[in-house]
Amino acid sequence: MRGFTGRSGQTFTLLQGGAPVPRAGAFAQTEAYWLALRGEGRLLPERCRFDPRGVADILNNLMLLERIAPGQVRVRLAGQSVGDLFGLSPEGMPLTALISPESRGAVAARLEEVFRRPAVLEMDLSAPAGLLRPTVQTRLLVLPMTGRDGACDRALACMISDAPPAGRVLRFGLDQVRLREIPQPERGVIPAHPPQAKAAEFQEIRAARPAAAAHPHLRLVKS
Repeated sequence: MRGFTGRSGQTFTLLQGGAPVPRAGAFAQTEAYWLALRGEGRLLPERCRFDPRGVADILNNLMLLERIAPGQVRVRLAGQSVGDLFGLSPEGMPLTALISPESRGAVAARLEEVFRRPAVLEMDLSAPAGLLRPTVQTRLLVLPMTGRDGACDRALACMISDAPPAGRVLRFGLDQVRLREIPQPERGVIPAHPPQAKAAEFQEIRAARPAAAAHPHLRLVKS
């Protein structure tokens, strides 16, 4: 089984048996889910609408990010494959702590644009080769979302790589950046305060899951 664990102690567990998603399709699936959450009339989706069951087969490649200050983004939740790639669990850490010192300023500036403009960000990253270890290359997609007060300070991220687990802590340098503007919605605007009912609904989704579902894909486990 594979898990998606938060610092709160709650673990979303992905059951075995699902068909794996090709790495090249993980970005497309993540963005398609983000667009579905966005819906019509919104510039950005609300973080409280995120349901792990909607992306169960790529959950291990996902992160939930939080902007805590200009240029500073913290990893709130991270899938197992992300931790394997970095060589440690990044939850609770600034994302730039996993970036090489010479690239941290550039990565922080691009991340800030995600929340300020807002924009969709893609980055090509690499960790240099070492003794008996080739260069490790990875790609990161960051999609902005709104938090509880309606501000753009959350993001859904997907990280993909063909490299096996490093077995040691890696820090990545920035190779290439692509930023895409998010078109303004045709109708409506971002609500100043997301409806409380939606936040309550999300809590119910996390807390209640039938024990015997016809086709289970995701189970909530409290550790």
